[in-house]
Amino acid sequence: FQLVESFETMTTRQTLVVASLLRNDLAGAQRRASELLDTLGLDDVAERVPSELALPAAKLLELGKCLATSPKVLLLDEVMSGLTLAEAERPMKILRELSANGMGILLTEHVMPIVMQLSDRVFVMSFGKELAAGSPTEVLKNEQVLSAYLGGHVE
Repeated sequence: FQLVESFETMTTRQTLVVASLLRNDLAGAQRRASELLDTLGLDDVAERVPSELALPAAKLLELGKCLATSPKVLLLDEVMSGLTLAEAERPMKILRELSANGMGILLTEHVMPIVMQLSDRVFVMSFGKELAAGSPTEVLKNEQVLSAYLGGHVE
């Protein structure tokens, strides 16, 4: 998700139909695409090609392509990169709903307000090794994390 990659000549709807074909026949893929357009709030850009989408909508389309496959677990890498916190609200709401409905989500993210709002458990790594693990609050208070990422204790 760090880079948005979509089919250049397909509309948002067509992109979601193609992604949905992995688990559905054409009629089912069309229904799934319509559901995703509604869930993601992309109905108003359904007939636009990705190059016409603003970054927040393009990021939601990327998420939609993942969801079209009906995963049990989502593996997301920097899904909010390039978005302001205000722009990240919609995808965060969707991810919280997915998690509440039983979908597993493994998120790699560096924007702490996003991590704090989305995570039940946080793992902090430094130079490829686990530095800390725990609830977002526990990790945020961890002296090793503060030292490694913020230069020391922060009040």
